[in-house]
Amino acid sequence: APTRSPSLFPLTRCCKNIPSNATSVTLGCLAMGYFPEPVMVTWDAGSLNGTTMTLPATTLTPSGHYATISLLTVSGAWAKQMFTCRVAHTPSSTDWVDNKTFSGKRGPSSETTVPRSARLRAGRVGRG
Repeated sequence: APTRSPSLFPLTRCCKNIPSNATSVTLGCLAMGYFPEPVMVTWDAGSLNGTTMTLPATTLTPSGHYATISLLTVSGAWAKQMFTCRVAHTPSSTDWVDNKTFSGKRGPSSETTVPRSARLRAGRVGRG
């Protein structure tokens, strides 16, 4: 398959706002449709400390392209903070990087449709 850069989708709680008194929030970044592996996912959580977990890449069939999800959990004053997910895919070009910036309180995933193929074989990924 030819080299292909990923498409990025921010993942946040979609149907209800996260209560402002919640002590932490988990946000996600879905990188999908890329080939070949790997991608490098990093997060900018501003002044907040957070923990990240990036899941192993999954092959999307029948295309053979890959998808992966990275999660960021932050606590503290997250509702006022903006978060940026950066994904680098070196095989696409020397320095291919894309960013998605969203807030913890109301992310753009309520307005972003994640393709059905993103849900396949990666558990119940996507909205809701």
